[in-house]
Amino acid sequence: MGTPLEFLAAFEDWEEACRRDQKRMDTLPGDLRTGSSTFESRTAHAELLKVLTAYDEVGNIAKDGDERASTGGFPGLVAGRECGTGDDLKAWKDWLFPTTPENMRLLPDGSCLLEVGVTLQSPFFSRDDRPFYPTDNVLRRHHVFHTPCLSAAGLKGLLHWAWRMSGGSEEDEALLFGEAADGDDALSRQGLLYLWPVFWQGRTDVEVINPQNRTSGAGTKPIKYEVVKAGGTGSLFLLLLNRENAAPRLMGPLVEALLHLLDHGGLSAKSSAGWGQAVFTVGRLYMKGAPKQEELKAAQAARAPEDSKVVAAREAWKELVDEKGNLRPYSEQLYSKSRCMAALELTKIKFNNKFKNREAFVEAVRQKFEERKKAGESPAPAPAPASAPAPEEKVKWQYESSLRNNFENEVKKRVKEMGAWLK
Repeated sequence: MGTPLEFLAAFEDWEEACRRDQKRMDTLPGDLRTGSSTFESRTAHAELLKVLTAYDEVGNIAKDGDERASTGGFPGLVAGRECGTGDDLKAWKDWLFPTTPENMRLLPDGSCLLEVGVTLQSPFFSRDDRPFYPTDNVLRRHHVFHTPCLSAAGLKGLLHWAWRMSGGSEEDEALLFGEAADGDDALSRQGLLYLWPVFWQGRTDVEVINPQNRTSGAGTKPIKYEVVKAGGTGSLFLLLLNRENAAPRLMGPLVEALLHLLDHGGLSAKSSAGWGQAVFTVGRLYMKGAPKQEELKAAQAARAPEDSKVVAAREAWKELVDEKGNLRPYSEQLYSKSRCMAALELTKIKFNNKFKNREAFVEAVRQKFEERKKAGESPAPAPAPASAPAPEEKVKWQYESSLRNNFENEVKKRVKEMGAWLK
């Protein structure tokens, strides 16, 4: 390729449009937007920035028609530029994120999808390896949507650190994050945790770190970093697969590790300098196959042993009622004290206090039978269902909260319940 000026000669119309509207700097010329993977298409934006900066021509970029203002070179091009908004925001959300839990229909029951929204309290930086850029410390952007992001691999590394710092076990660590092959004959193992990039919505800026001379205390050579400004927002998506019912054991410590990362780590490079500090804003949880609370209680009741008094009453009425549903004729053996006591569902003490002779409790049995028959009901208690009805309705997010403590406690509570309905 020729000199930068020769490169720009092919983009005169685009260059002029960029001078009128700085937002065009984040786009490629029309003939290179789709279906092109040439070297020129990959470096066009960076080459234009480099040339405009080198020849100090950025100070004459027009704003709002005839009004002109100096942009301060490369920092002026970057500072205050919006990122992750508008149509771009909708595009990468629809394309990347599991915003509809129906996408989990093929995963094992008990698999958990977690979304945690955060807001930056300090600048975010993650270095990209793009060539031909005005600064060596270029902000990492998604290769398709050009939105500043923290890669999934970077987030996994930060969570791995937080897991160890928050006291997570080594055995569960290998199960959650996987193991790399150590040696020619060793086998690697895929972990149960899957992550998505963290895309930032906000504004970009340029931060400067100026190393100082140890003797004089004077700055030496300022180093520029392209960053996302404090106040930017993003969402962390975590998917925990449930294999061999490991999710109930891993989900609680994983949430603790995530919150430890927000409190004591940072979602950025240069975290030791305070960058990447973020606070919890909202949390959402979805568990595949999880029944609603009332269905869970019904399932627990169905698994509980039936009351012996109810079982005895059902057996007593089987003897007292014939095949046609009529009360059998009186006989002293059939209408025994024990059978009538069971049919009336009374304890021995209550039965003796209420009835002083046989005629009284036999008449009570007849009255109960007539009352139930008139109401169209069987005198015997209905048998309990063999199992609770299978839950059919699924919700988008089963729990959502903007309060961190409430969200943490609710996740731990539902993880404990998970073991009941998975069995």
